[in-house]
Amino acid sequence: MLVFFVIRFDNRDIGLSSKVQIEGLPRISQLKMMVRLQTGLSNKSTQVAYNLTDMAEDTARLIKALKLGKTHLLGASMGGMIAQIVAARYPSLVQRMALMFTTTNRAFLKPPKPKQLYTLINRPESHSERDIVRHSVWFMKTVGTPGHVNVRMVREIAKIRYQRNFHPLGTVQQLNAILASGSISRFSKQVKAPTIVLHGSADGLLPASQPSRCQDHP
Repeated sequence: MLVFFVIRFDNRDIGLSSKVQIEGLPRISQLKMMVRLQTGLSNKSTQVAYNLTDMAEDTARLIKALKLGKTHLLGASMGGMIAQIVAARYPSLVQRMALMFTTTNRAFLKPPKPKQLYTLINRPESHSERDIVRHSVWFMKTVGTPGHVNVRMVREIAKIRYQRNFHPLGTVQQLNAILASGSISRFSKQVKAPTIVLHGSADGLLPASQPSRCQDHP
């Protein structure tokens, strides 16, 4: 009989994990970085606190520290990008992988729809619990599966997250990490672990795209 258990951890800069504070980082135009990413131009010269490879290293070190051996790695959104890098760089740590509503960040993918794109650059009116919860509900109603967003649950989870550890800079720096890392296709092409990809056909933030032949995996 096989027994499975789940380890769900806070990435750096979020929840109860360490917060990254670096003085002197320049102001960044995230919209400009998104355009460059979409058209295949590099953002690697932009100074950011860290990138997705750093976050993948965090994940690999955690797996090693807990002596988990080969894991079943599940990643959603940014976590799915991190998972691809982990599976490529540390194949001995990943037995199988599941990727949910994520991307490779390669150039010329279908761009986000305007309404969903706005969720990445719009900010809550203030950092009060009320405004953050309200913004979270609006965000999920905008990017979530149409007709299947449980507003009450979203509101309760948003409250828990806020009260647990609200750190707005972390969200900004994580988005910067995604944009500065650029395409991770070079990693996704190296993945050997059996992988299942789950993606919604109505996803407006990351519209579904047909993978190229070189990205197919068993």
